[in-house]
Amino acid sequence: MIDKYIDFSFLLKKIRPYYSDNNGHPTDPLILFKMMFIGYIYGIRSERQLEREIRTNVAYRWFLG
Repeated sequence: MIDKYIDFSFLLKKIRPYYSDNNGHPTDPLILFKMMFIGYIYGIRSERQLEREIRTNVAYRWFLG
């Protein structure tokens, strides 16, 4: 539902200069941003708790792609 109203593609343009295709974190930076966005919206302050919530909540995983 959020993807319908927010086009997250602008983030890729902003962060592209800071990421290398062959070196660095293996997770897509857009997914990391969306994870933090979920945490902010639902008041999940702990990154570990956020990771657990994403593993168990199908809607979160769908949003992350």
